[in-house]
Amino acid sequence: MKRSRPFSTSPVPETRAPRPIWHPVRWCSGNLLPVVAICFVAGAWSARSYPCAPGLYPALIAVAAICSLGLLFLYHKRSPTGLIFLLPLFLLAGYMHTARHLLPPANPTHIYQRITQRATIHLTGTVLGMVTWDGEKTRLTLASETLFLPGKAPERLAETTTFRPVHGKIRLSLRGRPTRPIRSGDRLLLMATVDRIHNYRTVGSFDYQLHMAAREIYVSGWIPSPDHIWPIPARASLPQKLKELPGQVRQEMGDFLAATLEPGPASLYQALLIGDRSRVPPEVLEHFKISGCMHLLAISGMHMGLLGLMLYGSLLWLLKRSTRLMLAFHVETLAALLTMAPLFLYALVAGMHLPVLRALIMALLLLLAVVLRRQRSLIHVLAAALLVILAIQPLALFTVSFQLSFAAVLGIILAIPRLQEKFARAGHGSTRIRTWIQGAFLVSCLATIATLPIMLFHFNRISLIGPVMNLLVEPLLCLWALPIGLVAAPLIPIQAELARGLLTLGSLGLEGARNLTAAASHIPLASVQTITPSAGEIITYLAALSLFFLPGKKPWCLIGGAVLLVLVTFHFTAGLWFTKEPGQTTVAFLDVGQGSSTFIRMDDGTTLLVDGGGNHSSRFDIGERVIGPYLARQRVWRLDQMIITHPDSDHTSGSGFLLDRFRPKIIHVNTIDPDDHRSFGQLLSRARERNIPVVVGRKGEVYHQGVNTSLRCLGMNGTGDLSSLSGNDLGLVIRLDHGPVGFLFPGDISIRAEKVLLADKWSGRRLAADLLLAPHHGSDSSSSRDFISRVNPRLIVASAARAKSGWFPGQRNLQLWRQEQIPLLTTGNSGTITCSTDGVRLECTTFEKKRLRLK
Repeated sequence: MKRSRPFSTSPVPETRAPRPIWHPVRWCSGNLLPVVAICFVAGAWSARSYPCAPGLYPALIAVAAICSLGLLFLYHKRSPTGLIFLLPLFLLAGYMHTARHLLPPANPTHIYQRITQRATIHLTGTVLGMVTWDGEKTRLTLASETLFLPGKAPERLAETTTFRPVHGKIRLSLRGRPTRPIRSGDRLLLMATVDRIHNYRTVGSFDYQLHMAAREIYVSGWIPSPDHIWPIPARASLPQKLKELPGQVRQEMGDFLAATLEPGPASLYQALLIGDRSRVPPEVLEHFKISGCMHLLAISGMHMGLLGLMLYGSLLWLLKRSTRLMLAFHVETLAALLTMAPLFLYALVAGMHLPVLRALIMALLLLLAVVLRRQRSLIHVLAAALLVILAIQPLALFTVSFQLSFAAVLGIILAIPRLQEKFARAGHGSTRIRTWIQGAFLVSCLATIATLPIMLFHFNRISLIGPVMNLLVEPLLCLWALPIGLVAAPLIPIQAELARGLLTLGSLGLEGARNLTAAASHIPLASVQTITPSAGEIITYLAALSLFFLPGKKPWCLIGGAVLLVLVTFHFTAGLWFTKEPGQTTVAFLDVGQGSSTFIRMDDGTTLLVDGGGNHSSRFDIGERVIGPYLARQRVWRLDQMIITHPDSDHTSGSGFLLDRFRPKIIHVNTIDPDDHRSFGQLLSRARERNIPVVVGRKGEVYHQGVNTSLRCLGMNGTGDLSSLSGNDLGLVIRLDHGPVGFLFPGDISIRAEKVLLADKWSGRRLAADLLLAPHHGSDSSSSRDFISRVNPRLIVASAARAKSGWFPGQRNLQLWRQEQIPLLTTGNSGTITCSTDGVRLECTTFEKKRLRLK
C-alpha cells in the first residue's frame, strides 16, 4: 500500500508567471498607429532631403501597389506579418504625398507661372483673411483674379485686352496704412512690384519660401503707395459672404481690441485671441523668448484645450439638468459632440493658419477619444493627430511650431504615469497644493527637455529660467487673461460695454505677464545662446532620453543614459575649450541681400568677420536672422576679430546683434566718428559698454599673423592724400594671404580711391590677388581697368542682391570682366560662396554645391 504524504500546513511557495518576452511584431501590432505615424514622418522628411526625379514616380507607384496587394493578401490570411508591407506602404505614402507638395504650382494660369522675374504689374483680386498692421507696414493676402501687363494707365485697363486670367494667392505689403479701410472679401485693383518668393541662400537662415509654401503662397509684392490701391465695387454671393465672414469677424475683433485697450495689452490680446502677433513690439517678443514663454503667445493646444474644457464643462452641466436627456443619451458623449462645432468656429475666426489648424485637430481628436472611450490612449491620439495634420498640410512637418508642439506633448505624455502616481499619493490641503505645483513644474521641465534639440537647432538658444517662468506667466495668461478674453469675444457685437469691461479686467493679467518677462530678461544667464547641434549630437541626446523613459528600465539604462548625456554635452561645448584647426583657410561670402558680410576661418582656427550688413528693417535684423545662424552652423561660439570696413548700413546693420552674440575680442574700424550712421553708432556704444577694444586701422597694420596665413590692412588711412575722398573711399582695404594664395577685400571704394592705392608704392605692390571681392558690390563707379589689371584676379565675387541685378554689378564692369576672361560669381545668383585653400589650390563652392576649381 502506497503511503500518503503527511499533511503540511506550511504555505505553498508562490510561483511567478514567466515574464513575457518582448516581440517586435507583437509590440508593433499593439502600437500600430504610432508606428505607422513614424513611418509616414520618415517618408515625408526624406522627401525634402532626397527629392525624387519625376521619372521615378511610376516606379514608386508600382512599389506602393505591390505593398498594398501584399497587405491585402496577408490581412485575408489573418497573418501578423502584414507589417512587412504596411510600414513600407506608409513610408512611400509620406514620401510621395510630401514630394508633390514641395513642388511649385505647375498650372500655367497660376500667378507663380505668370511671374518669372521681378516686375511691376496691375492686379485684381479678393482680399483673404485679416489685413494686419505692425506699426510700420500693412500686409494682406490677395486671391488673384486678373493680371494686367505693365505700361497701361489704370483708368484704361478695362478697355484694353492686355489682361490675363490668373489664380493663386499673393502676399502684399504696403508702407504705412491704406487711405481706405480694407476688409476680408474686398475686391481690389492695385499696382505692385512683385516677384517669386526667394530665400537668403545662406546656411542656417530661415526658410521663408517653405514657410509661405505651407500657406500656398509662392509670390509676394510691394505696393509703392496707398494711392495705387483702387476698390472694385462688387456684389458677393451668399456662399462668398459666408466664406469671408470669419476674416471679417477677426478684423473687427482686432480693431475693437486696438480701440479698447492700451497698445501693449491690445497687442498681446490680439496674439492670444486671434493669432495676430504683428502689433506686439519686438522688445516684448524678445522678453518672452528670453523667459521661455514665447509659445504662450501663439494659439495652440492650450487655447483650444482651455476653450474646449470650458465649453464641455458648461454643456455637461446644462445637459445634466434634464433627466429626460440623461435617460435618453450618454450626456458625456453628447457634450463632447456639441463642443466640436464652437471649436471649429473659433478656429475659423482665428484665421485657420497652420498652428490653429494643428490645435483644432488635436482638440477634436481628444474629444473624439472621449466619445469612443479611448481617452487613456494619448500616444495613439497624438499619432492620429500627426497623421491627420500631415495629410492635410504635409509641409507642416518642416515648421518649427509643429515640431515644438508635438515634441512637448510627447514629453508630457511619457511623464503622465509618473504624475498619476504622484497625484494618487497626494493627500489633502497644503500637501495636495504642493503636489500640484511640483507636477506643473515637472511638466514644464519635461516639455523643455523634450524640445531642447529643436530649440537649439532652429534658434541656437535655450531659456534656463523657462520652467520657472512658465509656472508664473502661464496662470496669468492661460488661467486669467485668456478665459476672460474668450468670454468677452462673443459679447463684442451684442454687449460692447460689457466686453470692454471684461477685456480691461483681463488686461491686468497681460500687464503682469509682460512685467514679469521684462524683469526676468535681465537675469544673468536667463537665456543661453549656443551653436547649432549636429545630427549625431541630436540622435545621441534622443537615445539618452529613450534610456531614461524605457518601460521597466534597469540601472544600466540609467547609467548608460547619463554617460551619453555627458558625452554629448562635452562634444557640443568642445569649441569653448579647444580650438579646432582645420588645416586650411575658408572664406565665405554670405548672401545677405544688398550688402556685404564675409566670414573667415584661418588654418589655425582663428575666426574673423569682415562687415556685418545687408537688408534691414525694424522687424528684421540681418545679423540675427542670417549671419548669426550661419556662424552657429559653423560652430562658432565667439569671434576672434570683427572688421568693419566703413560705417554704411549695408555693411553694419547686423553688427550690433553679432557683437552681443559672438563677443569679438577686438573690432577694427576705419573711423570712430559715427556721423549719421545709426547702426554704426550703436555698434560703437555697445562695444564701449562691453569693454571691447575698437581700433582704427591704418596702412601696414597686421591683424593676424600665423605660420601660413596673414591678414593685413592696405589702406585707406595712411595712404596718400585722402582729403578729396568720400566716406566710402575712406574704408578699410584688407588683404588675406595663405601661402601664395591671396584674397583682397576693398570695401566700397570708388575709382578715385583705387587710383590712390595704385599710386602708393607699399600698397600698390600688394594688390595682386587670386580672388577679389568686387569693390562697391560691382558698381560701375568702381573697378577701373587699371585696378583690375593690377589685381589680376582669377575670380571676382560680387556681394549683391538678386533684385539689384543690372546695377550691382554694373554693365560696364560685366563687359570689362568678360573681356579679361575673369570668372564672376554673385551672392544674389549663387547664394553664399565658400572658398577654401590649402595655400596651393583654391576651390569655391556655391550654395547649390556647384564647384569651381582655380589652379
